[in-house]
Amino acid sequence: MTMAVLGLAAVLAAGAGQAAGPDEALRLLALMKTANASVVDLECTFRFQVTKGGKRFPAHCAVLRLRTEPETIHMTYVEPNKGRQVLYVKGQNRGKMKVRPGGFWKFLVVSIDPEGEQAMEGAIDPLTAQGLANVVRQAEATVAEACRAGNCEVSVDWDFHDDKGVYARLRVAGPSVGEMVMQVDKSTFMPFRIVKNKGGDGATYTYEDIRLNPGLKDSDFRLSSKH
Repeated sequence: MTMAVLGLAAVLAAGAGQAAGPDEALRLLALMKTANASVVDLECTFRFQVTKGGKRFPAHCAVLRLRTEPETIHMTYVEPNKGRQVLYVKGQNRGKMKVRPGGFWKFLVVSIDPEGEQAMEGAIDPLTAQGLANVVRQAEATVAEACRAGNCEVSVDWDFHDDKGVYARLRVAGPSVGEMVMQVDKSTFMPFRIVKNKGGDGATYTYEDIRLNPGLKDSDFRLSSKH
């Protein structure tokens, strides 16, 4: 589906208002998957904050770069841990991500399991979850779990209004899934904010200034010691 057709889909969705049920959620996720298929690479400002085990961790800001083939995730931290870099390439480095701590240790590179204890300290989702396709897959899994449970609310508001504008808003909530709210830009069908809460743990992920297919080079995905 081309971006022109996606634009038409957005027009058709406009005015649809709030609709309950998994069918509307799957419709939105299908549009997101189609949009993702046209993305070769992406760059944005990524902000996230996590609450885990009763502790609220500091808000983080990083430059996030994604490449779809091979699936590649590169982050350069702005604050805190300014200069820290993380790189994950699916199928490489035995499934581990490479980390350059930055600062005094900027010449050091270590390999860490993205789902290991060290990487997951202060996180409820591994770094690998930030890939575009993975974001949609996780949302699909949450909707499927909600359907199986049968006591959860699934709804899509195609024209949700707040101070950020008008966008599509997916909400899934219930005892077995906690609550997930995903805000989606209807012109691109890219998520720009995800809020999760379950069992006292939670996270907010915000994607700002998203640049689709900016033509990133291989050098943009290297761990540089210049930071």
